[in-house]
Amino acid sequence: SYLKAFAIESNPEVWFTAIHIDGQKQEVKLEGSTFNPQEIPQTLQQLQNKPGLKGLTFTKLIMKQSSQIAGQMDFSLSSSEQPEGEKSDVQ
Repeated sequence: SYLKAFAIESNPEVWFTAIHIDGQKQEVKLEGSTFNPQEIPQTLQQLQNKPGLKGLTFTKLIMKQSSQIAGQMDFSLSSSEQPEGEKSDVQ
């Protein structure tokens, strides 16, 4: 149901480069990029209203300027506040 919700929602200003889903813990992590960071909250609000994601709350947002593309903002968004052991930055 998570993937169906992501497939339905589309915002050309914000694109996802990775979607991590832990169905047992009901946790979702999104990684992506945008040239218009002000579009991220609106995209999240629309996602949270989709049937497969209703009730999911995103609790952690990390944003940083892309080191490779001028003007691009990379972001990582998680429904879990737990620290990640694998990596500390969006790639």
